[in-house]
Amino acid sequence: MHGFRDAPVAHAARRWADVVIRALHSPSDPKTIEHWARTVGASPSALRTVCAAAGWKPKAALDFARVLRAATLAEADRSWEPYNLLDISDPRTLKRFLQAAGVSHSASAPHADQIIAHYRSHIHDSAAQIILDAARSLAAQSLAERLEQRRFI
Repeated sequence: MHGFRDAPVAHAARRWADVVIRALHSPSDPKTIEHWARTVGASPSALRTVCAAAGWKPKAALDFARVLRAATLAEADRSWEPYNLLDISDPRTLKRFLQAAGVSHSASAPHADQIIAHYRSHIHDSAAQIILDAARSLAAQSLAERLEQRRFI
């Protein structure tokens, strides 16, 4: 039984964390809101509503999810190849995208902790921990385990 001192569940933050986590498992970079919505099994308008309820602009939330997915996969594979992890072909666009996320294109692979820390002022505490735990779990899986898991999602 929970006491009255337990923090209340932040439902909007949890719903938002859920759609971010599902983006991490996407087989390809969810480049658009529509792609992300298909990945998480929601309509684009429902996804926008989830983001807004959590205090996020949908495009900013998508960019966060995309860079976190790339960092998590890079950490798992121990290989930082942004052109292969993100569906961005223009060097200037990639540079701006990564800079906005606090990531260097030429540096070693960023960790999920770094990405979350960069966006920390926008992320509810409970959502940050849920997302970080999911990213760490995914990063710990081998490529073969991730491919096997996708068969059942």
